[in-house]
Amino acid sequence: MRAVVAAHVHARFALGIDEFSRGVIDVAVRAAPDVPPSDYASRLSLDDLYLAAACAAGDEAAWAECVTRFRAFIRDFARRVLPEPACTDVADEVIADLWERRKIARFEGRSTLRSWLGAVVSHAALNAARARRARHGGDALEPAREPSDPHDLEQEISDRERSGRVTALFAAAIAERSPEERLLLLLYYDDGLTLDEIGPVLRASKAVLSRRLKRIREELRDAVDARARRELGLPAQALVESLDLARVDLDLRAACRLSVER
Repeated sequence: MRAVVAAHVHARFALGIDEFSRGVIDVAVRAAPDVPPSDYASRLSLDDLYLAAACAAGDEAAWAECVTRFRAFIRDFARRVLPEPACTDVADEVIADLWERRKIARFEGRSTLRSWLGAVVSHAALNAARARRARHGGDALEPAREPSDPHDLEQEISDRERSGRVTALFAAAIAERSPEERLLLLLYYDDGLTLDEIGPVLRASKAVLSRRLKRIREELRDAVDARARRELGLPAQALVESLDLARVDLDLRAACRLSVER
């Protein structure tokens, strides 16, 4: 076990390799009693686990490294779900829990520390978002604008303007989805994560996420068409040549970026 640990860990804190190796054995025996501990350990993110273990032991140098590496990521991840200042409040609460309450000790190295932190932050942010929606009764819809004449509008809108209008329509439709659905869209389209990578964050299988994403895209397509009719006086089909799923994917990437910027 010590050889496996030493090959993957850069020992830089007060926590020694021998002591850390004994801790890894305890984790392996508890998680997979039928697997040789060294085999189990070889599949772990050992250097991340070493950093987390040192933080849990109260090593301030380890915590300084953790904060330097992940503070911006934690705050940005919270911003995927919540606006300011709520996202900063949630991020600060998560950081305090990790250090002051030593919740970082729950990390067992089965993913990267970054992925695990993403899951921790997303659940905290989603809980906060649900509380906000319960208090405020959901976000109010934007007022509808007077429809324009379809023929005049089609003449006025250039290709670039059409693309911008469709992106804005998608961004508005995304804003009306639940916090969980917005997070899935942002992780997939804005962050470019695969469904396998998103699974541990949202605690769902790849198959479940694939079905959920397909349903959301189809519902967004219908919502955008309804918004275009209501706000612009013509269907979204008149703004773009096609609204097939390939086109929707392109619009969603831009719309997700726009929804985060807002």
